[in-house]
Amino acid sequence: MKKAIVILGMHRSGTSAITRVLNLLGAFLPEKLVAAQPNDNATGFWEPVDAVMLNEQLLASVGSNWIESSRFPVESVPEPALKAFRQGAGEFIDQQYSGHDLIVLKDPRVCRLFPLWEEVLRERGYAAHVILALRSPWECARSLYARNEYPLEAGLLSWLRYELQAERDSRSVPRCATSYEKLLSDWRAVVAGISASLGIQWPVPVEQAEADIDAFLSAGARHQFEDRFEASFAAEVAEVWQSLRDMESGPLDAARTGRLDQILADLDSTDRYYRSIMLNYPGLIKARRAAEIQLEHEKRRSAEYLKQREAWKVRAQKET
Repeated sequence: MKKAIVILGMHRSGTSAITRVLNLLGAFLPEKLVAAQPNDNATGFWEPVDAVMLNEQLLASVGSNWIESSRFPVESVPEPALKAFRQGAGEFIDQQYSGHDLIVLKDPRVCRLFPLWEEVLRERGYAAHVILALRSPWECARSLYARNEYPLEAGLLSWLRYELQAERDSRSVPRCATSYEKLLSDWRAVVAGISASLGIQWPVPVEQAEADIDAFLSAGARHQFEDRFEASFAAEVAEVWQSLRDMESGPLDAARTGRLDQILADLDSTDRYYRSIMLNYPGLIKARRAAEIQLEHEKRRSAEYLKQREAWKVRAQKET
């Protein structure tokens, strides 16, 4: 069976970096990707435009979007929206990954939607193999604040949602975990570990790709470093972070996964996590509006890119 490496991790957690490294080692990415931004991910997001749009449309069908930290209620998704997502995701895989036995799929939103993507991939002959991309929750929160002015505690809460759901929903497939910090410090050890854990032979030998990988990682900028701040649920964040870091060395035992499930259930069933965040409600509204503007900007840039690409094709045909 063909293999699909699915990168699961919170926004700002180094998912772009690990995706590009694996792509340089031969894991296939589509041509139509979210454009790099000079003041954001200058070296690229490395996520397919169509996957992002499919995920946003599905989240929007229940009034959600990428910055929300509440549970995604798949049971409440209107049937036409769910059908459109499955059909669109299937066509996306068929059209943009066709003919490739080792592919990589990255969009942080998949953390909240992984069971749906795993099903679609399986129907297309791909076995999902997951990499949990880890970064300090405090670094992620500060990075989101720097980019989107997203309130710090809200960033921690989103980190909890993304990471807990990704960990729980990927237990049934081959997986491993690696941190952004470790990728930057010793990427060779990271890709060797991924290869051994997931049983993947890289199409491009490490020796052949290492110059490009070194150049790519050195060009990337890590602007945020762990600087913890107070939050009403800081103890739970620290506990989850420690468990995820321990997964870099191997699977967690049943007691620890059970504890993660307990925290996730608590997150779903109580407003305790949300009380202090709602005190900064104007900040949340501002951040949500900024996220909507950013998405519209990406839609326009993608449309312009596709228009330009079609013009290139027409010109190339005329020249030949």
